[in-house]
Amino acid sequence: MLEACHFWFNVIEAGIWIAMAGWFLFLALRRRSSLKKTFLVFSVTLLFFGISDLIETQTGTWYKPFSLFMLKAVCVLFIAACLFVFFRNRAECERVMNGKEDNKPKAK
Repeated sequence: MLEACHFWFNVIEAGIWIAMAGWFLFLALRRRSSLKKTFLVFSVTLLFFGISDLIETQTGTWYKPFSLFMLKAVCVLFIAACLFVFFRNRAECERVMNGKEDNKPKAK
Protein backbone atom coordinates (compact mmCIF):
# COMPACT_ATOMS: atom_id res chain seq x y z
CA MET A 1 0.00 0.00 0.00
CA LEU A 2 2.75 2.43 0.94
CA GLU A 3 4.65 1.63 -2.27
CA ALA A 4 1.55 2.42 -4.34
CA CYS A 5 1.15 5.79 -2.59
CA HIS A 6 4.82 6.57 -3.15
CA PHE A 7 4.50 5.61 -6.83
CA TRP A 8 1.45 7.78 -7.51
CA PHE A 9 2.78 10.70 -5.48
CA ASN A 10 5.91 10.72 -7.67
CA VAL A 11 3.86 10.42 -10.87
CA ILE A 12 1.71 13.39 -9.86
CA GLU A 13 4.75 15.36 -8.73
CA ALA A 14 6.49 14.63 -12.05
CA GLY A 15 3.40 15.87 -13.89
CA ILE A 16 3.45 19.13 -11.94
CA TRP A 17 7.18 19.72 -12.64
CA ILE A 18 6.75 18.93 -16.33
CA ALA A 19 3.68 21.19 -16.61
CA MET A 20 5.65 24.01 -14.96
CA ALA A 21 8.50 23.36 -17.42
CA GLY A 22 6.03 23.76 -20.27
CA TRP A 23 4.71 27.03 -18.84
CA PHE A 24 8.19 28.53 -18.46
CA LEU A 25 9.11 27.36 -21.96
CA PHE A 26 6.00 29.13 -23.23
CA LEU A 27 7.03 32.30 -21.40
CA ALA A 28 10.56 32.08 -22.77
CA LEU A 29 9.41 31.63 -26.36
CA ARG A 30 6.50 34.09 -26.38
CA ARG A 31 7.89 37.05 -24.47
CA ARG A 32 10.71 39.47 -25.17
CA SER A 33 12.91 39.69 -22.14
CA SER A 34 16.48 39.88 -20.99
CA LEU A 35 15.58 36.86 -18.83
CA LYS A 36 14.79 34.67 -21.84
CA LYS A 37 17.85 32.43 -21.36
CA THR A 38 17.09 32.07 -17.66
CA PHE A 39 13.52 31.05 -18.45
CA LEU A 40 14.83 28.46 -20.92
CA VAL A 41 17.33 27.07 -18.41
CA PHE A 42 14.63 26.99 -15.74
CA SER A 43 12.28 25.15 -18.09
CA VAL A 44 14.84 22.49 -19.00
CA THR A 45 15.80 22.09 -15.35
CA LEU A 46 12.17 21.56 -14.29
CA LEU A 47 11.76 19.03 -17.11
CA PHE A 48 14.77 17.05 -15.88
CA PHE A 49 13.50 17.27 -12.31
CA GLY A 50 10.17 15.83 -13.44
CA ILE A 51 11.98 13.05 -15.30
CA SER A 52 13.96 12.30 -12.14
CA ASP A 53 10.67 11.79 -10.29
CA LEU A 54 9.55 9.33 -12.96
CA ILE A 55 12.85 7.47 -12.53
CA GLU A 56 12.23 7.49 -8.78
CA THR A 57 8.96 5.59 -9.34
CA GLN A 58 11.09 2.72 -10.66
CA THR A 59 13.91 2.86 -8.10
CA GLY A 60 11.74 3.50 -5.04
CA THR A 61 14.09 6.10 -3.53
CA TRP A 62 15.46 9.49 -4.51
CA TYR A 63 19.03 8.70 -3.46
CA LYS A 64 19.59 5.33 -5.16
CA PRO A 65 21.22 4.93 -7.61
CA PHE A 66 23.79 7.60 -6.97
CA SER A 67 23.32 9.01 -10.49
CA LEU A 68 19.67 9.79 -9.65
CA PHE A 69 20.78 11.57 -6.49
CA MET A 70 23.29 13.61 -8.52
CA LEU A 71 20.65 14.49 -11.14
CA LYS A 72 18.32 15.74 -8.42
CA ALA A 73 21.15 17.66 -6.70
CA VAL A 74 22.18 19.39 -9.93
CA CYS A 75 18.54 20.25 -10.67
CA VAL A 76 18.11 21.78 -7.20
CA LEU A 77 21.27 23.88 -7.72
CA PHE A 78 20.03 25.12 -11.11
CA ILE A 79 16.58 25.88 -9.68
CA ALA A 80 18.16 27.88 -6.85
CA ALA A 81 20.39 29.77 -9.29
CA CYS A 82 17.45 30.62 -11.57
CA LEU A 83 15.33 31.76 -8.62
CA PHE A 84 18.23 33.96 -7.50
CA VAL A 85 18.31 35.59 -10.96
CA PHE A 86 14.52 36.00 -10.95
CA PHE A 87 14.52 37.65 -7.53
CA ARG A 88 17.44 39.89 -8.49
CA ASN A 89 15.50 41.02 -11.58
CA ARG A 90 12.11 41.05 -9.89
CA ALA A 91 10.58 43.89 -11.94
CA GLU A 92 11.53 42.28 -15.26
CA CYS A 93 10.29 38.90 -14.05
CA GLU A 94 6.94 40.37 -13.01
CA ARG A 95 6.61 42.06 -16.40
CA VAL A 96 7.17 38.77 -18.20
CA MET A 97 4.89 36.78 -15.90
CA ASN A 98 2.09 39.35 -16.30
CA GLY A 99 2.50 39.48 -20.08
CA LYS A 100 3.29 43.17 -20.24
CA GLU A 101 5.45 44.16 -23.21
CA ASP A 102 7.50 47.36 -22.94
CA ASN A 103 7.52 48.11 -26.66
CA LYS A 104 3.75 48.29 -27.18
CA PRO A 105 2.49 51.78 -28.07
CA LYS A 106 0.84 53.43 -25.11
CA ALA A 107 -2.80 54.48 -25.44
CA LYS A 108 -3.43 58.20 -25.20
